[in-house]
Amino acid sequence: YGTQGGTEVYLFSACCQTYGQARGRNRVFGWPQTILLYAVLLHRIHRTADFTRRLRVLRNLIEASSNELRLEKMPELLADVHSIVIDGALEGVSGFNQAQVADEKLKHELLSKNPSLELNLFHLEDHQLLRGCVAAFELDEAVFDKRAGAFHKLFAATECLPSLTGALLAIGDYSRQINTRLFQFGSSSNLAPWRELLTAANRPNLSAPRVVLGHLLDVVASTEVDVGSILGKIQQDWLDAAAGAPGLGWRWYFVKYPAMRESRSGIYVGSNGLLGYSVCMLNKSQLNSWYRDPYLYAIYRESGVENSIEDPWFTGHETESRWMRLTKSGTELRCVAEGLVLRPPPLTSHVEAFSRICAQHGVGADGVLQVPQIESEG
Repeated sequence: YGTQGGTEVYLFSACCQTYGQARGRNRVFGWPQTILLYAVLLHRIHRTADFTRRLRVLRNLIEASSNELRLEKMPELLADVHSIVIDGALEGVSGFNQAQVADEKLKHELLSKNPSLELNLFHLEDHQLLRGCVAAFELDEAVFDKRAGAFHKLFAATECLPSLTGALLAIGDYSRQINTRLFQFGSSSNLAPWRELLTAANRPNLSAPRVVLGHLLDVVASTEVDVGSILGKIQQDWLDAAAGAPGLGWRWYFVKYPAMRESRSGIYVGSNGLLGYSVCMLNKSQLNSWYRDPYLYAIYRESGVENSIEDPWFTGHETESRWMRLTKSGTELRCVAEGLVLRPPPLTSHVEAFSRICAQHGVGADGVLQVPQIESEG
C-alpha cells in the first residue's frame, strides 16, 4: 500500500477499482500511485534488494515532481523508476525533478560516510512540511542531528508561528526570491507557505533560508527553554541592539510590528524588485487579489483609532499608489521610500487643522514627511 493525502491506500485494490476514472481534471488513481504500484511490481517480479530504501528515494522524487508528473512524460518516468528499483541507480534519472535528484545523491553520500545519521535523516524527510526535501538543511554531520531535532520541536509549536516569522527576520533576510518581483517568506497563520519556502527550489537558491534557519535551529537546540520564549527573546534582543543604530532597515519594522507579517501566502512584492519601504503583502499569490501595504497596515493597527480609518485593502500593480484614507476628513496617507506622503482633506473645514499638523511635524509643501535615512550595505 501507499499513501494519498496522508491516508493509507491499498494500491492494487485502488487501481482495480478506479484506474482510468477522473474527478474533474484529476485522475482518481493518480500518477503518484501509478508510479508507486509500478515500483512494487518491479520489486516483486525481480526480487530487488534494499527495496525499502529505494522506495523512499522514489517517494521523495515523486513528492518533489508535481510539475513533472504528466502523461507525456510517463515513458521517461517509468524508465527512471526501473533504474531506481532494479539497479538502485540515480545516474541517468532525467524525468523527475532534477533538484531533488541532486539532493538524493548528496544524501546518499552523507549516509555512506555517516550511517548513524540515517534515523534522523529519514525522520526529517517524513516531516509533513518537507516530504522528502531537505535542501533547506546543511548536510553536515557536525550539525545535522541537532538541527533535525530542533526543526521538529520548532514546528510542533504551531501557535508560535507569528513569533517564528519575527525571529527569523531578526537573524537575517530568510526570504526566497521567486522572481524579480516576488519574495517568499513563511506565514504567521498558514503552514503551506513554509513548504513553498523550504522545498520549492534547488539547494543553491535556498542558501539564504538555509543559513538563517540553521542559525535559529542551533539556538533552539542549545536550550531547554520553551520555543515561544526563545523566539520572543531573539526578537527583543535584536530590537534592543538596534535601538542605538543610526538607521533602521526594513527588517526592523517587520520584526517590531507583527501586523506586517500577517500575509497568509507569505508572498511579498517589492515595487522596485527589492524589499524596502514600498512593499505589497499578499493575502493570496497574485496582485489581482486584495492585499495589504504592510507599512500602512501597521500604522492602521497601531493607531488605536481603526474605526476612524478605512480598512486599507488594495489591488492592482505594485507600482500603483496606495492611499489610506481617514473616514471623517478624507485626509489620505501613503508610504514611499522617502517617508510618508500626506494628501490634504477635500473639505475646506479641515484644511486649517491639516496645515497646522503639517507645520508641527515638518511636512513640506509637497506633502512629504521625510524620514531621515542613511545608506547601509547599498
